[in-house]
Amino acid sequence: MSNNVKKILIIVNVIILFVITGFSAMKEEGYKKSDNYFYLELTPVDPRSLLQGDYMTLNYDIMDKAQEIIYNNGIIYDSKDENNKFLNMRKGYIVVQLDENKVAKFVKLSKEKTDEKGLIYIAFKSDGFNVDINANSYLFQEGTGKKYEEACYSKVVLVGNNLRLIDLRDKDFKEIK
Repeated sequence: MSNNVKKILIIVNVIILFVITGFSAMKEEGYKKSDNYFYLELTPVDPRSLLQGDYMTLNYDIMDKAQEIIYNNGIIYDSKDENNKFLNMRKGYIVVQLDENKVAKFVKLSKEKTDEKGLIYIAFKSDGFNVDINANSYLFQEGTGKKYEEACYSKVVLVGNNLRLIDLRDKDFKEIK
């Protein structure tokens, strides 16, 4: 292969890389401007994560409630099951309902989505104790962690079945910058 062909291939690959990266960035910015957002209430976070300087681990009220059900029962009871059977589940949905401030409130755990009105289904994975909902950490500029200690809510959007974290909010729902 000649040097000119190699140079052209390198240039084409770089252009493709920039196009894909740009498209991905535009898609992420689109999520931030979406009107389909809601808030998840944060529960106390491990303060050691703040000391690391560039991210903090997030914990949510809905995850605590889901973990409590999973841990205490070892299995998950789905109240929609007509036979009152206990359903073993490693993946499923945390079902929430929004209050007047668009804060998600835990309703139940479910193995499947249903068409019940007013409910939102957030996909989760569990190892039998821990629950993962894909929005468990927040990255920020090193040295700015102190201001995020007052975070009470995370603003999220649901894309497919997965959450996309937009930003963190204080008790008055104001963005922490």
